Amino acid sequence: MSKYENNPLAAAVEKKAHLKKNISELVEQTQDASSSFNIALSALKNNHPDTAIKKFMQVLEIDNSADMERQVRPNLGQAYLQLGETNTALAEFRRALKLNQPPEIKAFIYANLGYIYTQLNFYGFAIREYRQAIKENRKDTTSLLTLGMLYETSFRPQEATEVFEQVLKFDAENSYAKESLMRITQARAVVPREDVVRLIKLIPTLGLIVAMSYDATYDGWFPMVIYVYPESPLQGKVSAGQKILSVFLSGSEAVDEGDERELIELLECAPNTDLGFFAGENEIQVRSVPAIQRKMEQAERVQVYKNWLLTFDTRLAWLWSASGEVREHIGPLWGQELESLVRELKPLQHTYIFDFAYALMLEHLQAFSITETDPASGEVKELEMQYQIHLGRFFGRTEFTQVHPFSDLIQQFVETQFQYMANLLASRLQS
Repeated sequence: MSKYENNPLAAAVEKKAHLKKNISELVEQTQDASSSFNIALSALKNNHPDTAIKKFMQVLEIDNSADMERQVRPNLGQAYLQLGETNTALAEFRRALKLNQPPEIKAFIYANLGYIYTQLNFYGFAIREYRQAIKENRKDTTSLLTLGMLYETSFRPQEATEVFEQVLKFDAENSYAKESLMRITQARAVVPREDVVRLIKLIPTLGLIVAMSYDATYDGWFPMVIYVYPESPLQGKVSAGQKILSVFLSGSEAVDEGDERELIELLECAPNTDLGFFAGENEIQVRSVPAIQRKMEQAERVQVYKNWLLTFDTRLAWLWSASGEVREHIGPLWGQELESLVRELKPLQHTYIFDFAYALMLEHLQAFSITETDPASGEVKELEMQYQIHLGRFFGRTEFTQVHPFSDLIQQFVETQFQYMANLLASRLQS
């Protein structure tokens, strides 16, 4: 019998195998974008993210047109999410959003972003993304249900109720929505820890809008400028974020040292009053004008709340890196102000300003029980549920040294012009 390599049958088999390998390599090299895309989708569907990523990248090498990138990027994000590479997944989803996607794909992307934030316990930011998903696809009951659950766990029963009722409009027999509504009606109401106050005020004779803001240095509440009308006599003299620390009048009225009126009352002067005050370290002299009564333009209103929100940038950066005792004392006070901002923003709740402020507020919402112990029996009874906005805790972490932020969160602070917060988080970013 001849040796194997001299056997005609064996040689034919080898030749066929070699030919098959060459054909396979040729097909691999010459596959068009459409075929590679379908293979990638199949791999993604069957939980083979590594293969899916490889094929999606191959698609972009063959066809890097805007239309193809619109199709590939959201699926790449999902593949990286399957692989557990959260940072890369977030980057791909954000990149995909900038590619003029159709509404159903935007809804898919926002829902994935919401899912990622939920897994990371950033419930405020998750709510923001799911809200966006529903704006793009109002009949997405899966996103609606998730949003309802997030509202409920964030102690926002009114918002949760509205969402679950919306679910039942599309799916009248949805058992989870029905059970949730029943649970919410039976739950003890959560009330604010502090009295609800309106912290924003218009000073019409000065053309100023101020918010009463807690100042840690002086341990008190002071009027903080958040908007200067174009027709204000203070144009160019004060700017958003400055606090008015003292007020003195001249001409029409004198103010002695024993005057017990609040600063805000002194600022509400009559027209043609000579007024002086300190804004920070600057002494300013001005004469008040006839009261400004015109209705604000929409762009002005957005600017008012954007200015107010941005004042939290340096304050949060300072607070989150402060000692525990400082956070315990000041956190709820600044939180009260942030909650007041969100309430004022209600008419603008479809703007990015509201979404970011609301998300930031929810990140710090904590509820706790007020209990009473019976001295005779030792029985503990829950009297009521209260909540506070507690800015002293950074996303559930008790110490800032425990914080391990990720790049997408830093980028969001950058895009919202929270530069101090972005830099502070970047200093904690793991390499």
